[in-house]
Amino acid sequence: MRTLSILTLSAALLLNTGCKKDKDDPAPTAAGGGTTVSLTASTPLGVTMSVNGTAVSLPVGTSISMDNSSSGETTTPPMLSWKSYGVYFDDIAGANTVFACDMGRYTYSGTMPSDAQFFSFFTTGTIPFGNWEMDPNKIGLTWWDTNGTEWATFLGADQSGSNFTVTHVLEQPSVGISSIKLRSTFVCKLYHENGSGTYQTASGTIVFSYQNM
Repeated sequence: MRTLSILTLSAALLLNTGCKKDKDDPAPTAAGGGTTVSLTASTPLGVTMSVNGTAVSLPVGTSISMDNSSSGETTTPPMLSWKSYGVYFDDIAGANTVFACDMGRYTYSGTMPSDAQFFSFFTTGTIPFGNWEMDPNKIGLTWWDTNGTEWATFLGADQSGSNFTVTHVLEQPSVGISSIKLRSTFVCKLYHENGSGTYQTASGTIVFSYQNM
């Protein structure tokens, strides 16, 4: 189980940093859909999903918070630097993470991505599940159940029939730290942490944001 104090996404590489309506938008009911649903600055953040038929709701608010981190490696041109990004939904009372969404790997030139480079990393469309710190344009999802057991896409090899689709993107430029807000739908296999190959099928919607940091 991840605690709120420290999270390290990349054990081998050099850079790791962390930080953080008009009316409610209805959530899509199935992965791959939701194209008629809008995404605005006031759209609530959170995760709504079903895990083996059991509803799981993690709305950001009084009991759930959201924070960001990034990992990567900075090189000198003409070599390309790279970054991966993580977002974590934390149980405030329990001081532990209950859901994580990691995306990468994205290359750029220089020490930090410009806002234009950062925004270009994230577009609508389907992203394959895989190793987001080693391979370009991959996604990983992790869920911790009420017992603290970790279930993750990267803990098993088979994701046949799975998909992660970014349906909406909202760029949020800032004179400080710019961010990008995403609405995505997903269907995936979440594998047990013990390596036995046991998995649960999860499907749902996630609204979250990454920071250019």
